[in-house]
Amino acid sequence: MCRVRADKLKTEMEFTAGQIAAFLGGSIVGNENASVNTFSNIDSAKNGALTFFYAKEYENYVYETDASIVLVPEDFEPAREVKATLIKVKDPRESVARLLAKTFTWVRWLM
Repeated sequence: MCRVRADKLKTEMEFTAGQIAAFLGGSIVGNENASVNTFSNIDSAKNGALTFFYAKEYENYVYETDASIVLVPEDFEPAREVKATLIKVKDPRESVARLLAKTFTWVRWLM
């Protein structure tokens, strides 16, 4: 039953970069209307996914990911073109945790 609800959440709940940035207090670099309906690892993300980057050794994934939105540190300056919309936040890991907690609040409500 939880799996069905998670699938329902994935397909029916969608958030824009603008909504996410407002919730997190972040700033957008790119399309404020980019939307996501799932979370993913940066190396396997697809269109419609939100992911995050925080450590320099993973920077290449920012340029290669197919994610729609990537949470990045406030001081991140891309060295080359990025396909995804970036949301600059103080702490990307903490921001993902906040988003997951918010999302799972909705999952509990749907159940």
